[in-house]
Amino acid sequence: MEWTSENVNLSDCLVCAATYGGPIAITRDPRKMLRVKNSDGKQYIYIYTCAGKLLSKFEWLLSSRGSLIHIGFSDEEALICVSDDGQVFLYDLFGKTLFQFSFVPEVKEKEILKVTTWGNGVAILTKDFHVFVVSDLDAPYCEKLSMVPVVGEYDDEKEIAMCVIPPEQSTTNQIEIILGLPQCNTIYLVNSERCTDMKLNNGPFAKINASPSGDALATFTEDGALWVVKSDFTENHAEFNTKSAAPPHQVAWCGEDSVCLYWEPEQINREGTSLLLMIGPNGDHQKFAYEGPIFMVTEIDGVRIITNDGCEFLQRVPDPSFDIFRIGSLTPSAVLYDAYTEFEKKNASSIKNIRSIRMQLSGAVKSCLEAAAHEFDHSLQRKLLKAASYGKSFCEDFDHSEFVSTCQTVRVMNAVREYEIPITFAQYQRLTPKVLIDRLVNRQLHYLAYRLCDYLRIKPASVLVHWARAKVCEEGEDGHLLDLITDKLKKVEGVSYASVASMAHRVGKKSLAIKLLEREERAAEQVPLLLNMGESKKALSQAVKSGETDLVYLVLLNMKKKLASDPSRFFSIVNEKEFAVARNLLLTYCKENDLNYLKLFYNASEMPHEAAAMSVFESLSMEVPLNEQIKLLTIAKESYNKKKEYTVDSRACEDQIKLLNIQNELDKQLGKRLFAGLSLSDTIYNCILIGDKNEAKLKSDFKVSDKRYYWIKVAALAKLDAWGKLEKFAAKKSPIGYRPFVEACIARGNNVEALKYIMRVTDVNEKVELYVELQRYKEAIETAYAQEDADLLRYIKGKTTNNQTKQTIIGLLEKLK
Repeated sequence: MEWTSENVNLSDCLVCAATYGGPIAITRDPRKMLRVKNSDGKQYIYIYTCAGKLLSKFEWLLSSRGSLIHIGFSDEEALICVSDDGQVFLYDLFGKTLFQFSFVPEVKEKEILKVTTWGNGVAILTKDFHVFVVSDLDAPYCEKLSMVPVVGEYDDEKEIAMCVIPPEQSTTNQIEIILGLPQCNTIYLVNSERCTDMKLNNGPFAKINASPSGDALATFTEDGALWVVKSDFTENHAEFNTKSAAPPHQVAWCGEDSVCLYWEPEQINREGTSLLLMIGPNGDHQKFAYEGPIFMVTEIDGVRIITNDGCEFLQRVPDPSFDIFRIGSLTPSAVLYDAYTEFEKKNASSIKNIRSIRMQLSGAVKSCLEAAAHEFDHSLQRKLLKAASYGKSFCEDFDHSEFVSTCQTVRVMNAVREYEIPITFAQYQRLTPKVLIDRLVNRQLHYLAYRLCDYLRIKPASVLVHWARAKVCEEGEDGHLLDLITDKLKKVEGVSYASVASMAHRVGKKSLAIKLLEREERAAEQVPLLLNMGESKKALSQAVKSGETDLVYLVLLNMKKKLASDPSRFFSIVNEKEFAVARNLLLTYCKENDLNYLKLFYNASEMPHEAAAMSVFESLSMEVPLNEQIKLLTIAKESYNKKKEYTVDSRACEDQIKLLNIQNELDKQLGKRLFAGLSLSDTIYNCILIGDKNEAKLKSDFKVSDKRYYWIKVAALAKLDAWGKLEKFAAKKSPIGYRPFVEACIARGNNVEALKYIMRVTDVNEKVELYVELQRYKEAIETAYAQEDADLLRYIKGKTTNNQTKQTIIGLLEKLK
């Protein structure tokens, strides 16, 4: 296999690989190659499968992006590229830029010493020993952690040891950076709150690597010792002296069981041969020699080894397989496997072996199933599954669904491995089928992903949508692509046509995008995309049809903003018959938030009377100065004059202007603000209170009716306690009767004056009610009895609490009978 077109040696490259059998990325290391470019003068990044199949090749632009100093993969298998000026770029497996962002300017100013990436984040150590972290690539926010209090100068010829404990694995539930510096004999644990010196004296530490679970750290000291310790440094797990003067080029965990150390050929003075040393928990070790350089990737159950020629996987033999295939093994699972082997040979000893493990047979079947799941060899998988099937036929209470599930898992893993994803059983369990399907989709293995969804009974909507998004990027007629995509997507419920349409619009196929959106049933996804495409009218139509007010407002406000320079076009659309609902919502919004725009709408829509009403409404505000009020009312008057049916409204505006001027003059005479903003009735009322003779003029000029005038003057004279004037005013025949006189007196607490006017009340019912209100029950009874009105007598009886009065009324009622 050739990793690059020039078969570049791995030792001269930046290399990274995703876990769970993920892709491998390779590019020239500009620091080691002294910025020597490829033969065409450019630097390229290559992404491969584990089998060496080239997925993509794309150019890294040194001129605009700085020098590439680190690459890694995220949990979603996005390639993370970090440049020496603190820029981070994310690419998919086919070289398409997904996202980019920059660390804070301080990172570029201080220069970068070390970069580390993990599942969904990037950590950077600068030359002033500050750590900067972005812990979520989906929403990048640069956090500055505590400073490392380092004494002494950094030796740039020696490597800095740095690893990350993610929040979900740390004991503090926050991100922790483990640092070993060449000038320090200790290790620093850095988080957002503090930098903790672990008070060690066995350093300096050239390498630090965390186990897959984050529970342990593998460290390598400059004196050649491997030290494995708990991640919080409270427990020492193991020590091993390699007797190597040079630190290994790379340290990686082989699952949780052992640590692998790798030295390049020049480090061990072996020309062309590199060394991998695997060290177990009890100090047991094993050496592996490789021709040329290698690169190791820590997996949860082993270590993946990438060479110039291929990709290997090193792991501890799984316990079920060890129990079955260990020489001389007498475990129940081994006996069951042997029993099946004898059964195939039609040997009677098979039954004898089964009987010998009858009590442990269920566990033996499970071990065979698990061993089959761990195997890569198809023939051995089949034999182990057949052994398990043979054994379960003798178990009455065995759960057969477990056997079916294992067979299903083995089939899935075999199918995936055929497409160069060497996933193990432990990795498959941790990854879950859904995530595995997502990874297949990201590699554009849509058919395999769809078949797995069908086999595992998982809804294939996301697979089909991703396929359709890729399909619209291909060359072809819109009609053909539409038919092809629709034919596939219509078979599955819940498919997002809007997502496919979005991609079609992005690649310049607007007509195809619109046709796809017509098939989208969810207006919440359909409408925003139509707006982005500039199809505002269609977006408004769909929003109105959906009946969702928020969507209609979204479109209206978007159109209002976009057509701010040409509002008449916006108004003409909204005034169409089909958009009546939208028009009403626009009017409601403008009434509450933008009155000027509302008047603009009324004028443009040939609704001058509505615009005039808005001017009148605005003029009534106390915050508007007098000259502005008059100006607004004049505008309203002119608008009303345009149509004869609004003559009354025009005259009302004219009267209001006259009233405002009179009020202004009255306030000037008084030297204070008393009349401004009052109604005509209140203005007359205040004139009477202050003794201003303008009251009569106001009544005459504004043609105030006698009834209205009487109501105002009675209230004002009572307020002044001017009882003589009130009596004199009552001498004339009152157009409103005399009950208002009585009530005005009662309101001021003058019952004596009130009695004067009750006598002049002509309506018997009103007179009785007023007597009762004044608690003049005798007069009330006499008035009611004189009219021989039994109902009024009963009304009086219900109001009084005096028993003698009640008896009097009862006697009178008897007489009336």
